[in-house]
Amino acid sequence: MTHTQHKYNAMPFDEKARLLAARLHDKQAGEPIGLILRGRSAATDAMLIATAKTQRHAQALADAVTELAREQNLEVLGVEGYKAGQWVLMDLNDVLVHIFTGDMRRLFNLEGLWLQVPRMDLALPDSSRPAAPESAQSTQDTQDAQDADA
Repeated sequence: MTHTQHKYNAMPFDEKARLLAARLHDKQAGEPIGLILRGRSAATDAMLIATAKTQRHAQALADAVTELAREQNLEVLGVEGYKAGQWVLMDLNDVLVHIFTGDMRRLFNLEGLWLQVPRMDLALPDSSRPAAPESAQSTQDTQDAQDADA
């Protein structure tokens, strides 16, 4: 019987997302959030979204993710948008990492697009956890009120 070794680390998606989020947090990424897409998207199990202060900061954050992937033997399938640095998309197979500058994050509003999916507890210090966007909070408040009436 032949023992097959995995070419890449077979880390569970949620553990990988937390590890990546911690690295982004360490490199001063703003408002990191994790979305659980398992069973909701054929493309990935989780999505991380973070904000960079500048184009160069976005590139540095992407470099930090790439470095961590190399250290942990995580598969990186592709990187898009690195040169422009306004929106860097990194495909780590079961985790997608989106690094936006502030204006681009507001423009594309992925959190709003995926409003109904569960948020991942990234286990980051409380100061780095974003408050729910007003529209998300009011939607949740409305849903809570409807559930209470039912």
